[in-house]
Amino acid sequence: TLDAELFGYAPAGPDAKARSLVQARRAATIDPYSSVTHLALARATLFNGNCTAATRIGRRAIALNPNDPDLHAAIGTLLFNCDDPGAEAILRRALALDPDPRASFYAALVFIALDRGDIATARREVAQITPPGSIPAFYDVLTAVVAAADGDREAARAAWARVAKADPAIARDPQALLDRWVLPARLRAKSMDYLRSAGLVAPAASGAVR
Repeated sequence: TLDAELFGYAPAGPDAKARSLVQARRAATIDPYSSVTHLALARATLFNGNCTAATRIGRRAIALNPNDPDLHAAIGTLLFNCDDPGAEAILRRALALDPDPRASFYAALVFIALDRGDIATARREVAQITPPGSIPAFYDVLTAVVAAADGDREAARAAWARVAKADPAIARDPQALLDRWVLPARLRAKSMDYLRSAGLVAPAASGAVR
């Protein structure tokens, strides 16, 4: 499917991003009052590099459905990718709306904290997640990144041992998993740096593109 191409679960065709935008625009035209179609359009717009429009469309989606926690989590993550200062408030609204939030609700909050160098908050956010989460190795990769960022090699290695048991391919090369997460490129790179610093993955090859 097109979503599988966009999120790295299937080989992406050269026009996958453009096709996603055409399809999302068509859906939003057919149903202009649907928060779901607006979310799809906001994501497609983000994938096509237009943060200004993606942010505007995302906020419109929330206005159409202001009490949906999943929508808030998705739009908050999208806004985080666009460096929107309102992203954190929307993500925390998602937590307030859902009595049992999924691990993915916390992920962007963890990286927002890491981005500003607030390791203590990042660890508190991870501690609130109910493991293991819906994505294989998601929780333990996140735990390892935060522990490594905090210099806690013992905790990082314990989490990585669980990653290796659950999905050896991810333990060998976590970059593919990180690339599927909707995160700014700088934080995907920083996450890999943290994992390398803890000795969990091999050092980057000299001259490798980051």
